[in-house]
Amino acid sequence: MVQVTLGTLALRFEKAGPVSIVDRSSAIFIAIVSQIIFFKEIPNTLAIGGLALVTLAVLVQGAKKLDLKLPKLLGKEKKANKIELSKV
Repeated sequence: MVQVTLGTLALRFEKAGPVSIVDRSSAIFIAIVSQIIFFKEIPNTLAIGGLALVTLAVLVQGAKKLDLKLPKLLGKEKKANKIELSKV
């Protein structure tokens, strides 16, 4: 119930692609934590490596989004690096 509500709320502020990536990655994290808590079974290195890759993808996506919004939040605009052909 909570996951559906939070997913719907997230879709109001963000595109569907990033929301679905975070949703699926949280499901993987919850599955591994549930496996440890309820079944007392430690995941193998392949599962831990997969979780690390998925987490890295979510963090990179968040950093990319923050990098795009940061200049606006600081009141500065990023200027494109232009090559002046006349000076070459």
